[in-house]
Amino acid sequence: DSAILDAALTVFSEPAQCESKAPYQGFNSMFSITPDSLPFAGAVPKVPGLFIAAAVWITHGAGVARLVADLISGKSQGVDDQAILEAFDVMRFAGQDSKVLEARALRTYNDIYNREDHR
Repeated sequence: DSAILDAALTVFSEPAQCESKAPYQGFNSMFSITPDSLPFAGAVPKVPGLFIAAAVWITHGAGVARLVADLISGKSQGVDDQAILEAFDVMRFAGQDSKVLEARALRTYNDIYNREDHR
């Protein structure tokens, strides 16, 4: 909820780091799926010091955590890690139609969790 977001934002010392362009809106709270089924991981370009690791499934958690930790600590990224971070770019959907993106993500979610053979 918004209280959690407000508490999280207290780690930033610069007011500009706390500015949000959109109100907080939780989605599903348990599962996060992006339109391309890949996580978000990396730095947020317009908010210095903010790094994201979201929509990461448990099977990929340790690897994504290492990538983001290395990025935060300034560790040199190998070619493979750079390619992965490019694929996980937090801004990769910027400028795209949000309704189209939502429909793609929901189709993926339904393909995984609302299949007849899962019941």
